[in-house]
Amino acid sequence: MIKNASIDLSDYTPLSGEDHVLLVPARCEAFMCYGPLVPDGYGCCYNPRSASIVFGVSALNSSPETHSSTFRDALEASLTQMRELLELPDDAA
Repeated sequence: MIKNASIDLSDYTPLSGEDHVLLVPARCEAFMCYGPLVPDGYGCCYNPRSASIVFGVSALNSSPETHSSTFRDALEASLTQMRELLELPDDAA
């Protein structure tokens, strides 16, 4: 194939997840977890349930730039902000 820096950059995927599979909610709290596709990336999967969502987050210990706990905290903060926005009264939005 053609070797070009722009092709390498466009093929760089720092987050792997459910975009490659059919998502089917499970009845139990089990989940399948994905690993990162690149050394400084993350893997993330989720299992939507009737009253909760179970997340699995991963990162390689060999990368000083990625920490699964940091990703988890950012994911939780984002989901909390979305919930708060959705819970606003109709006249406040």
